[in-house]
Amino acid sequence: MAVRSSKAQLDPIDPCTSDQANTVVAWAQRLESVGLSPQQGPAVNVINASAVSDAGSAIELVRSQHVVLINCAGIEQRLAQRLSDMVNGGITALGGELHCIGPTLLLACPTMSRVHTI
Repeated sequence: MAVRSSKAQLDPIDPCTSDQANTVVAWAQRLESVGLSPQQGPAVNVINASAVSDAGSAIELVRSQHVVLINCAGIEQRLAQRLSDMVNGGITALGGELHCIGPTLLLACPTMSRVHTI
């Protein structure tokens, strides 16, 4: 699902310095602080890439206006680069954006949402 929270700006959490449990707790606290329950917060589809063919799934999700986080940690570097190139081409053609948010993490956003790095 696309990020649809226009009620407040949430400060980003750096995924490279936070462990997963602390990140989930921090997001829940931030959502509650602006009057949203964690169930109402922004939803992100996660793809744990295992092959280059996962690029098609990511592009289809973005075409459907979903935000997608692609974890490339499970595949070798040359395949991860090919997957990144394919997703970048497809998303650019759709008018979306692809952001590298970590050494093995890509964030694909459709036209209706934007990522602001602070």
